[in-house]
Amino acid sequence: MRTYIFLILFLGLSLCSHAQEVADTIVLSEVTVTHSKAPLSLRKTAKPISVISQQVIQQNLGKDLAQVLNEQAGVVVNGAFSTPGKDRNIYLRGANPDNTLILLDGQPLYDPSGIGGAFDLRLIPLEQVERIEILKGSQSTLYGSDAIGGVINIITNKSADQTFRLNGNVGYGSWNTLKGNIAASGQVDNFDYLVSLGIHQTDGFSEAENNDPNVDFDDDGFSLFNTQAKVGYRFSDVLRVESFVRYNDYDGDFDDGAFADAPNEYTASVLNTGLSLQYQKDALQVTANGTVTNTDRTFISSFGVSPFEGRFNNLDLWANYDFTENLRALVGLNYQNNQILDDSGIEVDPSENIFSPYLSLLYSQNSKFSLEAGLRYNSHSTFGSNLNTSLAAAYWLSEDIKGFSNFTTGFKAPLLSQLYGAFGANPDLDPQTSQSFELGLQYGNMVDQFFARLTYFNRSIEDIIVFDFNIGYFNQNQQDDSGLELEMGLKVNDQLAFNATYSYLTGEQTTIDPNGEEAQSNNLIRRPPHRFGLGARYQLSEKWLINAQLQYLEERDDLFFNPANFFAAENVILDAYYLLNIYTEYRIVDPGLIIFVDAKNLTDQSFNEVYGFTGAGINFLAGIRFQL
Repeated sequence: MRTYIFLILFLGLSLCSHAQEVADTIVLSEVTVTHSKAPLSLRKTAKPISVISQQVIQQNLGKDLAQVLNEQAGVVVNGAFSTPGKDRNIYLRGANPDNTLILLDGQPLYDPSGIGGAFDLRLIPLEQVERIEILKGSQSTLYGSDAIGGVINIITNKSADQTFRLNGNVGYGSWNTLKGNIAASGQVDNFDYLVSLGIHQTDGFSEAENNDPNVDFDDDGFSLFNTQAKVGYRFSDVLRVESFVRYNDYDGDFDDGAFADAPNEYTASVLNTGLSLQYQKDALQVTANGTVTNTDRTFISSFGVSPFEGRFNNLDLWANYDFTENLRALVGLNYQNNQILDDSGIEVDPSENIFSPYLSLLYSQNSKFSLEAGLRYNSHSTFGSNLNTSLAAAYWLSEDIKGFSNFTTGFKAPLLSQLYGAFGANPDLDPQTSQSFELGLQYGNMVDQFFARLTYFNRSIEDIIVFDFNIGYFNQNQQDDSGLELEMGLKVNDQLAFNATYSYLTGEQTTIDPNGEEAQSNNLIRRPPHRFGLGARYQLSEKWLINAQLQYLEERDDLFFNPANFFAAENVILDAYYLLNIYTEYRIVDPGLIIFVDAKNLTDQSFNEVYGFTGAGINFLAGIRFQL
């Protein structure tokens, strides 16, 4: 019933929309917030940051968040182009999915009940996102655990700068897919608000690949209902408070594995709420953030009913002070508590606490030279303590050319299921620790007519936690990864622009056999050594826009746990493939009413992101975007 009410509301509002749309302007060369926790000019940053602007997001409304991230250099989101209900795993510079920290408006998202604790990207509708900032390489000095690969800060839409504004979009497409989002926002005196409602329903297609022409596999559908509310109040010119609540209710179907159809189901809900207090006067800025995230998931399969419940609490307090125009200091305290509700392990409803003071110093000289240093001490309730450091430097060789380098350390805390769970738990596990090095050269800024950035990186992770059926969990392996990334953008004129990306990745894992002998192997499964991306944006007329993206992924390794061989792991190869995606929009009422069509895999490539699982064939989503 809620689907039909939502659709009727959308159609009614969009047909009567004739108002002007005032797009928020993001000046990328002026402000960024990811790595510094405070606004800072991109020219003064010592670390390279990739920004996905509001304009890019609005021109990709037929995609989801995972698919947009997947177009960035050094970012592979495995499952992004599989059936909509399949999980999405981020490999940032080849790091495992649980080594990339997702932030929402600067605050961490974490699911202690999930595999690796990684947050589910399907729960953040792209329509609710204003921009995305990607910071690669370890960021543990500011953000603690899980940031070994990097940080992705997803910044949601802000309240309108008027009393009332209504905007939204609705689309329909392949596999009987319905997607939509509607939001009301505004400001009244010192009070501002934003309320939004989103829905995504699809029949999908079979998650498992069908290699038997005599058997029909069932479609695996997906349904998501999302709502959020943000309210803020400014007590004075220096003091502001903001609170939010987000709720996701979703369910879907999944199969038994590679080439294995099954009528399995899952249901889940996530409640995320928080409060933020911001004080700013002259050179001092003080921020206090508190968030609570509750995740409840249930899987129903031939193995029975499997519930998973996780709780994550985060409290972060920091002060930022500009001593001079060139010197900035940030000092903070962070407290995190994770808990899983489980009585089947060696400890009932286990929990862990991490308490971390941290410090960051930034020195910049006339936007010519920048030096950033960071320090963080982590005290963990189970494994004890460790220390993380970072040092980054950047120098503008000329007005347009910048060289940069940084060295960082990071850590990943053991999961509660690894410490206290029912299968192979080990309370004596140490955290995984990393060292990362980065060196690069950049021409221009991301908003300039021509932009190019070439980066080399090297990362080593020690004490990787592995599982053995006879021993359980233990620290043993070492992972060494390195690679190159190239990002380019060219604005020919106001009508025509191009972009290109290239990523090279290589990695090696060191293991120790029972005799103490070391062995090396390439274990970067599902991560291509070479990946290319090309994009073109052409404004055919004042009202008509076309945006095309081409991605190519080289063949890559995977593992197949063969049920015919007692589920022993077998090495397999995933074939190379390319995807051609085209988005087009036409402004019926400039700029208040827009129709769009997003078509993906236009050449109908047959491909697999995971061995034995189906990749999406040619598909589309068409709809409208409006603003009142």
